[in-house]
Amino acid sequence: VAETLEDVIACWSVAYQVFLRYHLIEPNPFGWHTAPEAIDAESVFVLGRQREQAVSTAAGIIGGPGGLPLDAVYHDELALMRREGRRLIEIGLVAGVGGAGAGILGTLRMAALFGVSCGCTDFVCGMHPRRAALYGRLFGMRPAGRERRYPASRERPDLSMRGNFAESRRTARACRFSQENSLPQAALAGRFRFNANLPAHAKVEQFLHYVRAQAHEPRRGAADQRDAAMG
Repeated sequence: VAETLEDVIACWSVAYQVFLRYHLIEPNPFGWHTAPEAIDAESVFVLGRQREQAVSTAAGIIGGPGGLPLDAVYHDELALMRREGRRLIEIGLVAGVGGAGAGILGTLRMAALFGVSCGCTDFVCGMHPRRAALYGRLFGMRPAGRERRYPASRERPDLSMRGNFAESRRTARACRFSQENSLPQAALAGRFRFNANLPAHAKVEQFLHYVRAQAHEPRRGAADQRDAAMG
């Protein structure tokens, strides 16, 4: 679990490398990537390492005033879940470099356990439709809406998937593993919190300003994004 600003920056760096490689984002002068909701809401960043090298990351985001990243395209579906009394956590910013497949599962597990510790009842993820069957087997997830285009990922196909913690623990392989190998609460208690832990750091402050600005204008071209970042 990311406990320091340096840990969080390592998460942003891994996400940037992977999202840029698959053309999901435009390049930016910082070399970092995150979602505005992850810095303005209750959240946890998780980092996987191999030989001290950052190789995988995931984030658990509990909706604040700005909601969840998936609200941008699945607002009605998520609103219905909330009206049903469900407390949601979005597992997002999932990325792994090199042969970090197993590490990604570990970061997903820890991000989900953050939701359990905060009393969330359901977890949601946005993903390419071709991954839906895998997430269904591993985590007991099912579609939460129709396939759509996701502006934040350059209009790539996106499918919202949902799972219930109580049901998934009984039926899904990865969730049974998490139940049998629970994470100590102390591991989550020391997580980095932007409102409480953010020290003075000029580049990070510029980056956070850039991220929040992009949330209001997600379709701008790369040149405009660079100008906004440096201005």
